[in-house]
Amino acid sequence: MNEYDSNRILDLVKPIGYLPTKNISEADCYILNTCHIREKATEKVYHDIGRVKKEFRNKKKPIVLVTGCVAQAENEEMLNREKYINAVVGPQSYHQISSILNRIEKTEEKINSTEFEVIEKFDSLNELKNSNSKTSSFLTIQEGCDKFCHFCVVPYTRGPEYSRPFSDIISEAKQLINNGSKEITLLGQNVNAYYFQEQNKHFKLSDIIYELNNLKDLIRIRYTTSHPKDVTEDLINVHKNCEKLMPILHLPVQSGSKKILSAMNSHTNAATERGEVYAESNDSSRISVTRLDATISVFGMGACRLRSTANGHVVARSRAISNAGNNALRNLCGTLCVLFAFLARRLP
Repeated sequence: MNEYDSNRILDLVKPIGYLPTKNISEADCYILNTCHIREKATEKVYHDIGRVKKEFRNKKKPIVLVTGCVAQAENEEMLNREKYINAVVGPQSYHQISSILNRIEKTEEKINSTEFEVIEKFDSLNELKNSNSKTSSFLTIQEGCDKFCHFCVVPYTRGPEYSRPFSDIISEAKQLINNGSKEITLLGQNVNAYYFQEQNKHFKLSDIIYELNNLKDLIRIRYTTSHPKDVTEDLINVHKNCEKLMPILHLPVQSGSKKILSAMNSHTNAATERGEVYAESNDSSRISVTRLDATISVFGMGACRLRSTANGHVVARSRAISNAGNNALRNLCGTLCVLFAFLARRLP
């Protein structure tokens, strides 16, 4: 999603005279578009700015903006900690980036723009053509999350779930195809939670895929990241009926005991040391759709917030949790598994 946002930021600043450069030493403006899903990203921001300060030690200082989820989470604290930063701009406020740059050029004021203005953002972006001309392009259809798992920052940095209007998504997809894109990846923090209602019609992720499948010059369709809770029958069926949809399902699986998963508020009801829910979901997929034979899974073990109160339980269950991951992997027939351990950190 950050790549999509970065491309749109570039579309926004071109009209006021800014063009991309790969040579940092000639930059008039330096934008760091950040992700906060891992804590290390925050410190990387300060390290990167340190390198910029060194590069411009004997030159005119560029305007420095930090955008994205780290900016949203740290906001005023980031401005106070690093005076070299001119502005922090949250992921739901970057449509204002042109006016922010104009203000800084005139007044050199420090700006904190971290409001949740997701509807206003996409209304603004709809007025601006997406200029991305890559063969494989990203297209955001949904943002935010309402699930509030205890270990996750997404609801605090991206805000509540919001689904873009169906017609706006199809219009932008056609722009990308006209630009030369042959593959489109539909994006959302909970992409399969997409739901848009207009008058007496309602649209889900499957409706978008069916519509894209009919577009002549588009060859491949993907979507990420899906939540196991929102894998519905219509989504399973679309894999059977749409030949352009790639046979890949990304499931962020949480591995743990019932007690820990419940305390994590993980919403996955992973019943749980055997990964039963995920196995059942994938079995139904294979029964209905023989094409769906590749599953990407992300597993987590333990929960950082629980160590002080349930550490003994976590340690005692570590072998069972590992077995849960192994069993789920065998049942799901995954082609790729990305493992993350939870890190202790402060949520916004």
